[in-house]
Parts: sequence; C-alpha cells; structure tokens
Amino acid sequence: MNLASNIFISLLAAGLTAAFILLLSPIARSIDLVAYPGGRGIRQHSQPVPLVGGISIILAVCLCALLSPLNLSHFRVLFFSVILLTFVCVLDDHRDIKASIKFLFQILVVGILIHFDDVTVLYLGELFPDQGRQGLGWFAVPFTLVAIIGVMNAVNMIDGHDGLAGSCALITLCAILLLPGLMVQPELTQLQSGRLMDQVKELYHHLSPDILVEAISTLQVRFEIGYAIRAFILLILAPLFIFIIFNVNTNPIFGQNRQVYLGDAGSVFLGLVIAYTLIKLSDSSFYYYQSDAGYDNSGPGALIPANAASWFVGLPLVDMIAVLFVRMFRKDSLVIGDRRHLHYLLVDRGWSRLSVLVTLILVHLLLVLIGFMSIVRNWPDFILFWGFVGTIIAHIAVCSILGRQPTKSSTI
Repeated sequence: MNLASNIFISLLAAGLTAAFILLLSPIARSIDLVAYPGGRGIRQHSQPVPLVGGISIILAVCLCALLSPLNLSHFRVLFFSVILLTFVCVLDDHRDIKASIKFLFQILVVGILIHFDDVTVLYLGELFPDQGRQGLGWFAVPFTLVAIIGVMNAVNMIDGHDGLAGSCALITLCAILLLPGLMVQPELTQLQSGRLMDQVKELYHHLSPDILVEAISTLQVRFEIGYAIRAFILLILAPLFIFIIFNVNTNPIFGQNRQVYLGDAGSVFLGLVIAYTLIKLSDSSFYYYQSDAGYDNSGPGALIPANAASWFVGLPLVDMIAVLFVRMFRKDSLVIGDRRHLHYLLVDRGWSRLSVLVTLILVHLLLVLIGFMSIVRNWPDFILFWGFVGTIIAHIAVCSILGRQPTKSSTI
C-alpha cells in the first residue's frame, strides 16, 4: 500500500478518535472513570476529567487496522499485548490496582511479547572507544523486559501536564518515521539495492550456501517489517494529534469542558509502541550470521543503533530515571507519585502551564534531534551513551536547584 493510502487510513482513525472521545466522555463521567482534582495524578485541574483519551486512540487504531488493507500481520502479538494492558489499565484508572499487581502484569504481558514476537535487545552499543558492541548474552531477555517496561512507565510518569505526554510521543514517532529507509516505497530504491548487493557479495565469501539463503530471506523479511512499521506509525499519528487537541485545556476549539486525559491505558500504549518500534529497528533486533571463521555481519535494515534509541525516548526517559534516582537516594517509595518531576517543579515555581508545555516540548525535541542526527551523521556510540548519562545528571541538578526555590502560585 502506498503512502497516500496510509495517510488516508490515519485520517480515518483520527475521525474515529474524535468520535470515540465525544461518545465515551459522558459514559466515563457516569461510571466514575475520571481524574478528580488533587487526585493521585497530582494535576492542577478544577473539575473531573474523563480518562478516555487512550481508550479512544486504541479503539480507533485497532478498528482501522482490522478494516483496512494495511499489512499489519507482523503486529498480531503487539495488538494482543495492547488489549491485555488496556484492560488492566482501565481497571486501574477506575479502581486503583496495587502497584505490585500492575508491575507483575506488565512483566507477564511484555514477557509474552518478547517470547512470541522475537523482540529482544541482544547488543548494546559501544560504551567506550574501540571496545566494540557489548553483547548481553543471557542478560538480553531481562534487559529487554526492563527496557520496555521502563519506557512504558516513563511515558506514564511524564503524563502529569496537559499536552506533554502526547506531544512527546508525537515527536518521537515522527522522528522515527522520517528516518532514511522508512519513508520509501516497498520497492527497493537504487541505493537500497546497491547496499543489499554489496552485503550479499560480502556474505558470499564468508558463509555456506544454506546460511546465505537464510540470510537473504531474513533481509527480505526485515525490509517488510520496516514498511509495516511505517504504516503502523502513520496509523497512530493523526489520532494522537486529535487527542492532544482535546487534552490541552486551553485549546480554542473545544474548551476545558471537552478536555480528556490519556489515562494509564493511553500512556502505557504509547510507551509500548515506542519501545517496540525502537527495538524492532535497532541493531539488536536483526539476526547475526557467524561462519566457522568467526565472521559477523548484521542485517541492512537496522536503522537505530542501541545507544541512539534512548535519545528518541528523550525527556520521558531522562525525567523518569532522574526522579527514581532521587527517590532511591532519599529512601522514598519508588511507586508513589510526587512533585519532583520537572514539569511539576516549573509549575510550582510560578511558570504558566503553557510556558511549561512549550519549554519541555522544545527540550524533548532537542533530545530527539540529537538521536536523529547521530544516525544521519554516524556519531560514535560511546559519545551517545555518555552524553545521555550527562543529560540525566544535568536534569537531576536542575530539578535539585528548582526544588530548593520557594513555591509560587502558577497561572494558566
């Protein structure tokens, strides 16, 4: 299916998202599926807000995926995982499930995804100059489990300011979509064909005929997965944009009385999609072929090096790691929400909500841009790794300084 058809399906999903939001909002109010002022979300809103944004996006995306001719067969396990997570997250939004039960369920669902969909981080990037990639070995599955659950909860934790989580996810997915190799038609371009032939010739001198046939078949499958990911991301973008319009309480179109929140279902869904996509497109998700002579080669479709992937998650990941570090340092609970997140600290310092939103969107855009340019310009892996560590340290320092300043009343 061509790009125009993909865009049409995405616009259809956007219309369905708006319809579901308008339809489900009064139902959510009647069954108490709302976020109350001063509740566990620590948001600053003046009236109960329906938690149906995420449900609406998920329903629209799943319905369009079923009704459209898009080739989304590669995502059957992902859709199954999303359905399971949505059920538990909606129940949590309504009844407040214990954090330990939610965490165990996340482990179960992500474990199913890893086992049945071959979503595993096998290698890390280069952590030090001239040391090569770091193989994870037996630790690959536990690391992948922590990585996916971490990104899911990072998006969930950043969802404490109107428009922030949705905007961060939108920027990240757009950046992934614009990577060289995804915005092309299924037919191989001349450049791709040339690279493929070069790698086939190189493989020919090192591998047996049987392994060579397997390698070529794998290359074809990886190209297909890349195009399927493009279609999947396009399917999500327009519905996500519609949600952001409803989510920002100062929007001039619907007004605050139409405002909705993502809810845990929406934030966990977006985090899962981002983590899944990054792993699928990273070096770690492609097969490695090794001959008796010790030759090692990765597939040509790898678009996102492992150390660049963290930059694409951007602000949500930096903020989550920083907050968890501070909680551990102060021996506070890791699962009880507080106002140590950067967006809360800025609001408490008297920043308007719009100023906070615009500033943090620009910060996230900068982080994602670093990851994007590192791929385009082929920056060294170890610089990306230590640069990200330095960003986390800087984030902790900024939050520490803001936390010492006196609290001021914020404005819209």
